[in-house]
Amino acid sequence: AIALRATIAYDLALSSRARPRPLSPLQLSPQLSWRRCRRDLVLRARATRVALVAEMPRARLSGLSGLLVLVAVRAEVAEVGLDGEAAPALRELDYELISKCADGDAEDVARLLDAGADARAATADGETPMHVAGIAGKAAVVKLLAAAGADPDARVTAARGLRMTPLTWFAYGIHVDGAAALLDAGAAVNLVVDDEKGAKLTALDIASRLTEAADLVALLRNRGGKRFEELDDDERRRFGG
Repeated sequence: AIALRATIAYDLALSSRARPRPLSPLQLSPQLSWRRCRRDLVLRARATRVALVAEMPRARLSGLSGLLVLVAVRAEVAEVGLDGEAAPALRELDYELISKCADGDAEDVARLLDAGADARAATADGETPMHVAGIAGKAAVVKLLAAAGADPDARVTAARGLRMTPLTWFAYGIHVDGAAALLDAGAAVNLVVDDEKGAKLTALDIASRLTEAADLVALLRNRGGKRFEELDDDERRRFGG
């Protein structure tokens, strides 16, 4: 209930006439949802070793609304393990690359790679630019990262990340063109990841559970995709099952 009320309060604050002062270098838009803002703040805190609460956008928050937002954000700090801990040394340039990949901004991704951003950079949780590219799912971003040496099969390393690969992020987002670009870049179609209950999944398992993913299912099948139950013992060992 607190998180829901904080979400509403935060979104109302950001939709007010007074535009919050943007954070540098990340320009936070007043239209950002609570989930998107929280994700960006977590990434920024990991990148710059700045406490998450201190990086709250300067929206017009007061009284109960402000308190609810701070409570929710402090809960998020505890959840991601940043409260009082130093974040890993992720360069600002690499953080900006991760942010732009999440946005699907191919032009800025190309600019940052040209400036020396690392396509293989990773957060403390093991999330790479190729992973977060699965948020917007743009094939053009995948191609740029692949050309710059990104690992199409990188796994999230944090326990709560369920060993996710970029392809499984794209599968959850039903990004058919982006998934095709990942496979073209050499992503293994049948790498095994976990779900919250401990079950084993492939990208095809994920796509098969989504009602609007028929085209993605067809793509994965055409590229040799299998459900976990269809993998033989050797394939399960090779693909992390």
